[in-house]
Amino acid sequence: MSFNFGDLIEAVEAAVPGDRVALAHGDQVIDWNGLRTRSNNLARALIARGLQPGDRFAFYAYNSADYLVALMACWKARGTHVNVNYRYVADELAYILSDSDATVLVYDARLRDCVADVVNRSPNVRSYVEIGGTPAELPPFAEAFEELVAGDGAPVAIARDPQDRFFIYTGGTTGMPKGCIHTQ
Repeated sequence: MSFNFGDLIEAVEAAVPGDRVALAHGDQVIDWNGLRTRSNNLARALIARGLQPGDRFAFYAYNSADYLVALMACWKARGTHVNVNYRYVADELAYILSDSDATVLVYDARLRDCVADVVNRSPNVRSYVEIGGTPAELPPFAEAFEELVAGDGAPVAIARDPQDRFFIYTGGTTGMPKGCIHTQ
């Protein structure tokens, strides 16, 4: 049997009652209906902004329910997950964005200053999505996560492939981090 992570998530969403808790982190609790709606909306928003199957979708954020919503959106849209350690400074972030050819960066508002330092060094990144913060603080290069996850939650009508990939970057103990590519 072959599957894709996006297909697997959609199968679980269909099987589990929508009012059951899907994600809980601190005070944030998202049920399965909310996970489906938010991840579908984000996936469709990024596809509308040019995300193509296989495009690299980088994550520079702390653990949170929103990180997992974005990860589900990445898989549903056939993006290639790229992890970025939140401890990385601007040079390391710029390196991974360039090395992975990332076109999307989802980042935590608390890391905004580091992201702002690499915007001009990351020409492949077309979409910057900020988790947290306030609309008044949002930098001109970014879009608010909460705005992109809002909407009707319509399904992401896209054919997926079990050969879709995800990256895992090493810690860089022997130089800059190295990307390991895996299929789903």
